[in-house]
Amino acid sequence: MLDKIDFDVPEATQYLNGEYKTILQLVTVLSHGKQAKRLTDKAINHQECVQNLRKAVYDFKIKIEASERGSAKYKMLLHQGVNYLYRYGAMIVLANFLLEIKDQNVSLRESDFPKWLEQHREISSVLSRKTLD
Repeated sequence: MLDKIDFDVPEATQYLNGEYKTILQLVTVLSHGKQAKRLTDKAINHQECVQNLRKAVYDFKIKIEASERGSAKYKMLLHQGVNYLYRYGAMIVLANFLLEIKDQNVSLRESDFPKWLEQHREISSVLSRKTLD
């Protein structure tokens, strides 16, 4: 389906760049949000021969929009698409965490990602959205 996307459509470009409302809000609550997203996107681009996570989310978005709202297929696709978007967001959050501990000169062994995440509940709040807007 991705090969049929009109890449000149601004909305398609926006989503293929990972500019979902959830991701944009996530970037604003992170201390290194823009840089973390940029690094995550670079990592995704390097692995697109396996799968481009941003394109996969967009593919689900297109399939969801083509299905009947409220149907079993719609619900299944929405669930899968939201899970993919969550993975994308989680990668950005991890990149942000790594940038923070680097700034603080804390070694990875001395750091505690689950504890850090627990101290930043706003991140979990943003990632818990169930939408692909």
